[in-house]
Amino acid sequence: QYTFINTTEYNFGEVGPTTLGVKNIFGYEQSTGTTGWMVDGFGGRIQGAIALNNLANYNYSSSANQVGNQPVYEKGPSTKQYTNELQFQGDINNGLVNWILGGYYQRVELPSNTDGVRNMYQVFEGVLTPNLGWQPAFPFQDGGYTEQEAAFVQATFDLSSWFPAVAGVHLTGGFRRSWDEEKLDTVGVSVSYPSGEMVPGNPATSRSKSDGDNTSISLDVQVTDDLLVYLARREGYRPGGQNQVIASIGLPNYSPAYGPETVEDWELGLKYAFATDAVQGRLNIAAYRADYTDIQRTLRAFVNGASAVYQANVAEARLEGIEVQGSFVSGPWQLDLTYSYGDAGYEEWVGSDPFNLIRPGDPMCLPESTAEACLLDLSGNAIPNTPKHQASATVSYDIPINEQYGQLMASFTVSHRSRAYLVGESERNIQIFGDDILDAISVPSYERYDARLDWSNVFGSNFDAGLFVYNATDELYAVSAVTQMTTLGMGVKMYAPPRTWGAELTYRFGQ
Repeated sequence: QYTFINTTEYNFGEVGPTTLGVKNIFGYEQSTGTTGWMVDGFGGRIQGAIALNNLANYNYSSSANQVGNQPVYEKGPSTKQYTNELQFQGDINNGLVNWILGGYYQRVELPSNTDGVRNMYQVFEGVLTPNLGWQPAFPFQDGGYTEQEAAFVQATFDLSSWFPAVAGVHLTGGFRRSWDEEKLDTVGVSVSYPSGEMVPGNPATSRSKSDGDNTSISLDVQVTDDLLVYLARREGYRPGGQNQVIASIGLPNYSPAYGPETVEDWELGLKYAFATDAVQGRLNIAAYRADYTDIQRTLRAFVNGASAVYQANVAEARLEGIEVQGSFVSGPWQLDLTYSYGDAGYEEWVGSDPFNLIRPGDPMCLPESTAEACLLDLSGNAIPNTPKHQASATVSYDIPINEQYGQLMASFTVSHRSRAYLVGESERNIQIFGDDILDAISVPSYERYDARLDWSNVFGSNFDAGLFVYNATDELYAVSAVTQMTTLGMGVKMYAPPRTWGAELTYRFGQ
C-alpha cells in the first residue's frame, strides 16, 4: 500500500464580516492484497477435501487464480484511489458564528483482472449440495470505477445573548449531500467439468447510481461553569452498489443494483466537572439510540448447482444504550473509569438459511421465497460485536522523583467485556447445533489486565521511556471469526495477542 497526502492551508484574515481561511486536502492511495485460510483441518493436503474457502477477500485488488485444478494465491493488479477535499472556514463577530463549507471528490479506479476471480471456493455449501469442484462467486473483473461527489456546510451559532440566565447556549447544524456512481466491467465465467477450470465468457458492463444526505443538529447548554448538557440528532447515508452473480434468474430480492442504507440516531448527554479540597474530577454520561433502515445484507442461493452470493436491502436494526466515563484525581493518584451498556438487535431481517437445510417449499419459507431459494425471518438476532456490557478501570500513580530527572508514572488497567456474537445468524446456529456451538460463534466474557511504567523527559531530555505488559494473565480471546458451520461444522477465529511485554523509547523533536 502506498499513500500520499498533501494539506495546503491559507488564512486570508478579515474579509468583510468574517475571517476567512481555506484548506485543501489531496490524497492518493495504491493498494493490492489477498487473504485466504485453510478450513479443512488438514492443511489442504488431502485431495477432495475443502482446502480453501473465500480464497480471496472482497477487495477489488484481490484475485484467486488456478493452476490446473488447484487454486493459488496471487495479489493481482493494484486499486488506485484519488481524493480531494476543499474547505472554506470562517468566524463571524468573534465566535458569534463559526462556519465551514466545502466539497469532496473521490474516485477509485478498479483494475482489469481477467486472469482470476474473487472469492473462489469449493462448493459444498450444505449437506444437500454435492461437491462440484472449484467455483467463482463473481465474474472476472475487467475494469471500472467508483466515484463520489459531495457538498457540505456546517455552522455553530452562539445564542448566549438570547439566554442571559445561562453561561452559554450553542446551536450546531450540518448538512452533506452525496452523489455516488459505480461502473463495473466484467467478463462472464464458465466452469469446465470435471477439471473445474474457469474459462472467460462474454463481457458485460453495469452501472449504478445513488444519492443521499447526512445531517446533524445539536444543542449544548453550559448550565453552570461546571455542567454542560447537550442533545444531538444525526442522519447518515451509506451508498448502494452493484451485484455480480453468474446466474441471477430465480434469486429472491435480487436486483442488479442494491440501494443505500440509512441510520438515524439521537444522543443526550452531560459533562460535569467538580473540585473539592481532596478530589478533582470529571464525569461524562451519554444515552443514545440509533435506528438503521434498508440494511444491506448478504443473501445466498443455489441455482443449477452453482452458488450465488449477492447483496439486498432486507433488514432493519436498533442500537441503544448508555455510556459513562469518569476521571478522578487526588494528589499523586488518578482513577479513570468507563462503562457502557448496549442493547442491539435486528428488528427486521429477511435472510437466506446459512445452512441450506430449509428447502424451498418448506412452511418456514417466507412468501417472497422462490423455487430456487428459501428466505427466513431472521429478526431478533444479535448484531455482531456488540457486547451488552463493557467496563474498564485504570489506576495511575505519579511516583515522586526530583523534577530534574523527569516524571515517573505507573498505571494498571483492568477491563471487562461480556459475551459478544461474531456472526449475524447466531440464533439459527444455536437452533441447528445447540448450545455447544455458543463458544464457536461468539467471544465469551473475559477480563484483561495491562500495566505500564512511563518515564517522561528522561534526565531532563527529550527522551521518553516506558516498560509495559499487555494481557498480563495471557487471556485467550478472539477478536473476529469466520464460521464454517455451513460446510464442515467448524469455526475459524482470529485471536488477540497473548501476553506481551516490552520496552519503548521515544524522542520528541522540537519543543
